[in-house]
Amino acid sequence: MAAETAEQRAAKLAAAAEEEARLAKEKARVAAEARVAEVARLAQEARALEKPLVKTAEQLTAEAELGELRRLTPEQTAAAAEAAQRIGEVAAAAEAAPEEERAGGDYEGQAYWAALGGGTIEPLLDHTPLVDLEYLVVLAEGGGVRLYTRSPYAPQKTKKT
Repeated sequence: MAAETAEQRAAKLAAAAEEEARLAKEKARVAAEARVAEVARLAQEARALEKPLVKTAEQLTAEAELGELRRLTPEQTAAAAEAAQRIGEVAAAAEAAPEEERAGGDYEGQAYWAALGGGTIEPLLDHTPLVDLEYLVVLAEGGGVRLYTRSPYAPQKTKKT
């Protein structure tokens, strides 16, 4: 049986072609399952990043508790009023000062701000509220608490422009 007949060779080739087709189908199925699994993973990650439209009772309770903690005590309110009054006086005195007093010093014929590169950060300052440190000192001395600069309690005069 050394010699193979044409029918046997044809049968072997047909079997090999069937096996190759089966393997290609299996490979395509595995690739499709991998794509579906990847899409499912990405969808799950996206759902994890979504914020719910409605807050839970626990979230509402926590927010209410934080709001209660953020309320100023009468002492803190008095300290804030005193600091606001003091900083108003400081701002009025600064506005009333003569121009030569308000002008910055010179460095090699240029204003210090320009000579030392202040212009580099100037665009950043357009969007950065600055708080007068004297306000914070007076506030702390009076027993007040520091308020974030967008707080409705922080007086406008404390914000430098």
